[in-house]
Amino acid sequence: RLLLAAARHAPEMASSSSAPASLGPAKNKRTAIVWFRKDLRLRDNPALFHAAQSFGSIVPVFVWSPEEEKGCVPGAAARAWITEGLEGLNHSLIQRFRCPLVLRTAPKAADALGKIMEESGATAIFYNRVYEPLLMARDRQLERQLKSRFPRVSFSSFSGYLLYEPAAVDVPCGFNGGHWGTLMPYVRATKKLPQPPRPLPIPRTIWPHPYITEISSSTPWRDFKVILGKDGNGFHLDDCSLKWGGPRNVWASNMLDAWRGVSTTPAGSDNGKGDSKKRTNKKIQNQAITSHSSVSPASEEAAQERLALFLARKLGNYEKSRSRADVHTKSASGESPVSTLSPYLRWGQLSCRQLYWSVRDIQTSKTLPREKLKTFSRRLFWRDLAYFHFQAFPRMQTEPIRAHYAQHPWEGERDPSLLRAWQRGRTGYPIV
Repeated sequence: RLLLAAARHAPEMASSSSAPASLGPAKNKRTAIVWFRKDLRLRDNPALFHAAQSFGSIVPVFVWSPEEEKGCVPGAAARAWITEGLEGLNHSLIQRFRCPLVLRTAPKAADALGKIMEESGATAIFYNRVYEPLLMARDRQLERQLKSRFPRVSFSSFSGYLLYEPAAVDVPCGFNGGHWGTLMPYVRATKKLPQPPRPLPIPRTIWPHPYITEISSSTPWRDFKVILGKDGNGFHLDDCSLKWGGPRNVWASNMLDAWRGVSTTPAGSDNGKGDSKKRTNKKIQNQAITSHSSVSPASEEAAQERLALFLARKLGNYEKSRSRADVHTKSASGESPVSTLSPYLRWGQLSCRQLYWSVRDIQTSKTLPREKLKTFSRRLFWRDLAYFHFQAFPRMQTEPIRAHYAQHPWEGERDPSLLRAWQRGRTGYPIV
């Protein structure tokens, strides 16, 4: 009755195939927590996919615990981006499954997850792995702490952030077509491993926890409430603004508005700059690219729009024009081929495996010649290589990999205004 009452306040579903399924009886009575971190998406989310397959009800959770993350705490721009991304994720969960996202703030993530376990009866936690050494150590300690409190709890972790697990890549020492730690020896080492798996689909059904009693996507995010408790007195989250500086400021709004705009040129058109049909196949040309999309700029849907735009219009020019600073969105020299996908990969609105296979399939189908894909096809390997370095140099955030660089003179120590000028793009050169 509670779920049916809540459903009256939920948005109407676009199709009848998924809506009734979310309201039916659960497959079993077991409850699992899906702990979202840097994977703010439904597509190709291994933790979400496997939890939905195995458990009768799901509690999707995001925990903000900056006190224990220390050097890994996101900066101001990233915090604004994450807040927007969480709003998009919450909207997607409600629209598709009527299963809102539970937000928590706590000094330690184990405290928040433990409390949710107590009040929901959850017996399992699913999550996708992160690779910063500090966060990896936190995750190991978290599992030990919760195991001591809840001996029957199970943990399931998955690879969903990188193409290859850093520990699985064996780069030989010495010079192997490049020095150890450089790109090509790393790429060659990955060739000895199976290719990354194809992206997983969005789960067909996610069963919301039966005690979620307030579900509404029309309520403003800052006022969104989640009550989860057997007696109605369970934990109550009145304010979902992650308490990192109050309401969104003008600077953050301007930044997000800049990301909101999407090019108005139809896919396949090139404004007379050449025959784009030679660069893209009809399937890609006909993909709809919206103008000034109404979706949240940091949402999974925005990531999908930008991916489609990049594949349709930019990828073919990437090899030739990627390093030209005079080529940008409104320049007479043409459209910048830069993908603008980095923040979506960073916070997981876009799966690296989806990007990998999108480019790989274009290469296999010979839609674009191999030489035009050479550099971009390696970009995700550069990303993986950075996390591989993290395992070998766990203090590389604060100490140089080459120790003697610590003695290198730096003008910023003498004159801090030089650093501030660079950070604000006021060096006299329009590049940061």
